Amino acid sequence: MVSGNTTGKDKVYVGKSKNGINGRPQSHEDKLPPLPSQSMPAGQFVKTAFENLLKSGYAFTDKQLQQYGSIDVTTQYTKQNKPLFWILKDEQTRNSLPKNVRNKYWAKVYMTNGQSFLLFSQWFSDKYPSAARKQNFVDWYMTLGTD
Repeated sequence: MVSGNTTGKDKVYVGKSKNGINGRPQSHEDKLPPLPSQSMPAGQFVKTAFENLLKSGYAFTDKQLQQYGSIDVTTQYTKQNKPLFWILKDEQTRNSLPKNVRNKYWAKVYMTNGQSFLLFSQWFSDKYPSAARKQNFVDWYMTLGTD
């Protein structure tokens, strides 16, 4: 299993483990590492939580990649007409995307199950109810343990 290994400045590869984290069968508690401190700014909180998730050995399934790459499924979390994951097609790179897409996603390219994707970056404090807030991310994160 390759988990959270950096293979370049902007890529993180995440492998898939049949035995869960640390070789144990996965349960809800095993799959999800604790969230970082709520005192962190929203963007830092989301990025840290997501990268901790990947470093723990969590691997997204093809079904999850399809769901989280869908506007229909993730608009409730992003609060925009943008998916949580921007799935990169075949040889597509972040730099080949239109600027209006690049501006909404972090530069780091993540990969799981052979699929590269970007993570939505427009997260705000909970005082902005119409924007993607830290709590929206937490709500999404908690769904991961129910798959």
